[in-house]
Amino acid sequence: MTLNWHGVQEKLIVPMVAFILWAMTIVLAFWHMVVIPEALIQLYGRLAANVPQMTAYWNAINLKNWVIFLLAVVFIAVVIGGGEYHYRHYGQSRSWKLLAWTIGIQLLVLALPLFI
Repeated sequence: MTLNWHGVQEKLIVPMVAFILWAMTIVLAFWHMVVIPEALIQLYGRLAANVPQMTAYWNAINLKNWVIFLLAVVFIAVVIGGGEYHYRHYGQSRSWKLLAWTIGIQLLVLALPLFI
């Protein structure tokens, strides 16, 4: 009995790698909901120097709530839409390209607060 490596690769390894990369996009999308609102509050704090303190505080809270809401909508789209897409097209070049672009953009967005 010989092991057909190509069959194992197609049936086990390729879907597993696609799933792991998709799960990585979920983790990064979730991490965006932590990093991005904090970075925007820091930016708002620098720009709102002439705003009364309590007004600036409540404006920052309002900004953070709306940003988290919008990021949650994007998170749901990435998780459900990306999961469905990669489930249907795993192993195809367009799926790998989309995963690469998604992870690349997510890492770029996570790096942006370092420059604020």
